[in-house]
Parts: sequence; structure tokens; C-alpha cells
Amino acid sequence: MKNNYNQELYQILLLSIEFNSNILFDKGNLQKIISIESDDFCLTLATILFYRIEKSLEDLLPKIDKLFIETNNRYSHQPVMAQQFWFYRYFIYSITKKNDKILKEIKQYCKNHNYTLTKNGKYYQSELFWEYKKESHKINDFYDELLKNEVELVFLNDF
Repeated sequence: MKNNYNQELYQILLLSIEFNSNILFDKGNLQKIISIESDDFCLTLATILFYRIEKSLEDLLPKIDKLFIETNNRYSHQPVMAQQFWFYRYFIYSITKKNDKILKEIKQYCKNHNYTLTKNGKYYQSELFWEYKKESHKINDFYDELLKNEVELVFLNDF
């Protein structure tokens, strides 16, 4: 996973999903893919495979959270949906909106890691919540509209 051959990794992940095979990847390998060295597509496919294997994202949340924090720190001068990994963020925000179980896992993760609740008490002040991260900007407004209308950039049948 450390060779940074994202195109080759992408192909293997895609074939694993297409043929519903978990032979090449285990939980640990998939967790290693969730890093700043990966690309949006590998991150997304690794998350899908992880969910297929575990039926949960609970053990992947620390990696996703760290990735989002690192990215936001690097690109804090840009709107969140113009930063690196915007596609992966959109994917995570989409599945959070679609899957109540994942939303509960994220809320529990944030609670366990002492994140502060927002003023309305519905979400945590965390990169994992679109409701917290969205600030008024053209690009963020565009993706907010897509999320409100449940537009899937990745088919979310697994979730």
C-alpha cells in the first residue's frame, strides 16, 4: 500500500468490489489505504470494501477523521469542498445522510473523543459532519444542494 501506485490499487479495489471478493484485502490493509497518500477513488473504494467486510465504519472513523483534519489544516484557506479529497468527503457525507447506523457510529465516535456538540445539539464540531463544516461559499452551496437532494456521485447500494 505504500508504493503510491494509485491507479493499480484503484483497479484491484474496483475488481474486488465488482466481483464481491475480499480475498486480497483484510481490515488492516483497508485501514492503511485511508491516508493522505491515497487518492479520492482509492479512499472511496477502500471504504466500501471495509463496510462490506465489517458491516460498520466504526474502526475506520479514526483514520477518516485524521485524514479530514490533516487536509483541512493544509487547505484551511479554501472552502472545504475545494480542498483535496472533496470527492471522498462528499462520499462520507452522503453515506452519513443515507445510513442511520453510520450516523450513530460517527456520533458515538465524536462523543467518545470529546468533540463538542453544535449549538443545536444535533451534530458534533467535527470534520465528519457536513452540517458543521459547511460554510457559505459558492462551491460549498453547490454540494450542499446536491446533498440535500441526495444526489449520489457513487452508487450507494452497499449502504
